[in-house]
Amino acid sequence: MAQIRNTRGGRALECCRPSWTNNSTLTNGLRDSPTRYSRTRLPDEYKSISTESYPQLRQEQYVLIESMKARDQPTTLAESMNDSTDQPLVGPSKIRRQPWNRSIAIITIVTTALTFGIVLWLGLTGSPPFGQTFPLTTNPAKPLLPVGVADPTHPSGMAPPSENALPGFTLDYSTDFAGSSLPKGWYVFTGIPGGDPGGHFAATHVVVDQSVLHLNAWKDPAFGNKWVTGGLCQCGLVRTYGAYFVRSRITGAGPSAVELLWPATNTWPPEIDFNETGGRASGSSSTVHWSQLNLIDQHTINIDMTKWHTWGVIWTAKSIQYTVDGIVWGAVTTPLEIPNQPMRLDFEQRALCVAGRNCPTTPVSMLVDWVAEYSPK
Repeated sequence: MAQIRNTRGGRALECCRPSWTNNSTLTNGLRDSPTRYSRTRLPDEYKSISTESYPQLRQEQYVLIESMKARDQPTTLAESMNDSTDQPLVGPSKIRRQPWNRSIAIITIVTTALTFGIVLWLGLTGSPPFGQTFPLTTNPAKPLLPVGVADPTHPSGMAPPSENALPGFTLDYSTDFAGSSLPKGWYVFTGIPGGDPGGHFAATHVVVDQSVLHLNAWKDPAFGNKWVTGGLCQCGLVRTYGAYFVRSRITGAGPSAVELLWPATNTWPPEIDFNETGGRASGSSSTVHWSQLNLIDQHTINIDMTKWHTWGVIWTAKSIQYTVDGIVWGAVTTPLEIPNQPMRLDFEQRALCVAGRNCPTTPVSMLVDWVAEYSPK
């Protein structure tokens, strides 16, 4: 389901654009009891008795009278309800009823307003305004979407998927981060992320080693022993619509590890986060940020993030589908929420220690084995 909230604002970096960071109860029936109920008018000498002494049976305001047997022949509740000649009822005072009536009115108004708001939201966007959590069965016998090709020589046990692994799309970019430097078109973030004044990106925290891209978080003496993290963008390649698959894992909880699509113009929103841990090692989320009010459509999933998974996003003019290990686990189909402008791929770690969250306690890394990207045919 979808939910609506404000999140981080625009981001800043030094290499190529500002980085984003930016229920006593009353019964309604009679128990087995000789107690009698009357709806006759009380004699004058009883009128001075506070109605607080009598329990309210129902809103017709029947009065429990235990001591009237000597004065009036009592009737049962069923008999009195069939007696059309009875006098008007005597019930609790208005003073007593007002707080109760006022509470009911307030509850009714609030409930109606909430219901109207949800119905209005659904009518405008077609998406529920609260997040959804999806169960997941991983490693299906026959994945429906790209996961990769089994290859024990790769660190993750999977090589990038084939050229025609995604029906309706063609593979047009792939890298397995061979060698010891970043492939052409990738650029490292440096400096303080916008919306995260306590964080810091540094080039030394992005490393390619043994065919794996490492984004490393540790307390860096070069920056006053602050928690410094890694971030980078594929700024050299942008596209409007396409599919991205990333084979990755994290070594532990702490900073939020994010795989996302960011607008090439650096004008935010929109933003598509297709794998964002939020500092957890037990699950992830996907979020599309849209409109100048930064409305969001978010989904969450429970999964072991320390194991290798193939995370994907299939972005078209009609939908955004989120995949993991060949399974679609979330989707956005509301036209207003789907970006229609050129975007690029970013990887980031975010430590929000100043805000008291997403703060590591030990050095941790985000590892990427490969990236495969597809264009619509």
